[in-house]
Amino acid sequence: MLVEYFIKRLSLKYLIILGNGFSIDLLRHIKKFEDYPLTNLLSYGDKLRWPASDCNAFISFRHTPNLWLLGVRSNNSAERNTQIVENIITCANAIQMKKRETTPAASVGVGGVYLNAYKELVSFLKFLFIQFDQEITISNDCLSGWHWADLLKKLDEDENVSQVDIITFNYDLWMERVLEALNIAYKTTVVENGGGGKFSITKPHGSISFVHSTSRDVSEFNINYSNTMEILQGEVSDFTLEMDNLKKHSPITPLIPPAGDSGRYKLTWAGKLKAEAERKAKCIEEGDKVILCGLSYWHVDRNEIDEILLNLTSQCELAYINPSPPEALDAVLTSLFKNYEHYVSTERYAGGQK
Repeated sequence: MLVEYFIKRLSLKYLIILGNGFSIDLLRHIKKFEDYPLTNLLSYGDKLRWPASDCNAFISFRHTPNLWLLGVRSNNSAERNTQIVENIITCANAIQMKKRETTPAASVGVGGVYLNAYKELVSFLKFLFIQFDQEITISNDCLSGWHWADLLKKLDEDENVSQVDIITFNYDLWMERVLEALNIAYKTTVVENGGGGKFSITKPHGSISFVHSTSRDVSEFNINYSNTMEILQGEVSDFTLEMDNLKKHSPITPLIPPAGDSGRYKLTWAGKLKAEAERKAKCIEEGDKVILCGLSYWHVDRNEIDEILLNLTSQCELAYINPSPPEALDAVLTSLFKNYEHYVSTERYAGGQK
């Protein structure tokens, strides 16, 4: 038994599950958070440029009338915009789950406003994070002293750590940029980058780096209201992974807002990413380490997080990093994992690792 345990410790696996809190922590460290308010993304709506004309006011009655009619404004509080987005996602999911064999739901009654707003929201998020990626440079120097950077480098250099799988629900490329700045090799799953090393990145909600084969010049950009679910209909083979020149137009936008119901589309890119995230969770064994950071446990994405948690062994060592953990998630983690620890910061977690 002791020999088996020793061998196991020489092949320790880490699973890191990230939400928006990771990106917030990064921008705060590099002193960019005041300019890029990740806690109220829609506040950037009048500053984000409409792709076809390269003029400001992406969020406006002119360009995104459904979001506007539902009350989205750049000067709204974070709480107000969050509530509107929650309503949009909840209604869109409910309408999409209702099977219609005749008239598409997007053209039926008031529900069509929510579905069309959903489409506008997806396009907004895509170009918002592309613009952020263009404007923010991540370098090794700016990461100095950041505890996440220290932890990632330590895991890369530790010969006892055989695998570091990262599941991130973020659309942005900041984890990828951080690993590149730290000179850490990594591979992406499903939509692959051809990379290697012990690190892997799986993005169940999609990524701005997933570029569809039908992509055209951004001057042709428009929001296609005719088919509400085309964002989920692409095959994996239809996409390539690109890290530069991302500002393109495609009728298929591979980003899913929380609880985008990707589970019903098992053969598409979304379904395969979801399945890969669950497979990564199933690979975790007793004594392996799981780190959760910045997950909100919002009711619209709760099911997706639960599915990953339920695929983890209760014998893993699980740490949750969040200065203000949602009580519901804290209760779930307490119920499922006997080796559960909570930390208010990455600094406190990283400082305790030997």
